[in-house]
Amino acid sequence: GRNRKREGGRGEATVGIGSDAMAARPRCALCGESGDCASELMSIGGVLQSIGPLLGPFGHDTYVHRLCALWSPEVYHENDKIRNVMAAVRRGKQLKCSLCGMRGATVGCCVDSCSRTYHIRCAEKAGCDISALEWILTCPEHARSMRNHLQSKEPAAPKEVVKLE
Repeated sequence: GRNRKREGGRGEATVGIGSDAMAARPRCALCGESGDCASELMSIGGVLQSIGPLLGPFGHDTYVHRLCALWSPEVYHENDKIRNVMAAVRRGKQLKCSLCGMRGATVGCCVDSCSRTYHIRCAEKAGCDISALEWILTCPEHARSMRNHLQSKEPAAPKEVVKLE
């Protein structure tokens, strides 16, 4: 709907809330969610993390959540700044999430031949194995096959401990 001005209590102009006003709220260019999610915590690989505030603008009017950006492989920290965000956003526009089907899914399975990609918010819901300390994600199918492979191996012989003096 269209925003309409209406008279407030003391002759002040107030703006009516309509869908145009809601559309004006910045959205994360990667996950598509609007607003600051600094207080929203989620478990990523067993580590409780904050999605973070919307950072930006990058470029003209691009915003991203801190965690959405940091899980994109091309993004890195340098001098307390997050770098290469626009490269992640451009790549994300080409990639659909294997769980929700929406674009912006820049977190891919660590198996090179796998084309599955996720939003970091969707990865945990999809059953991906996530190593938050190493920033590695494995899709459910490859995580299962890796676990089965490891379980089928014979236990390794105990290693001999050598003391260095």
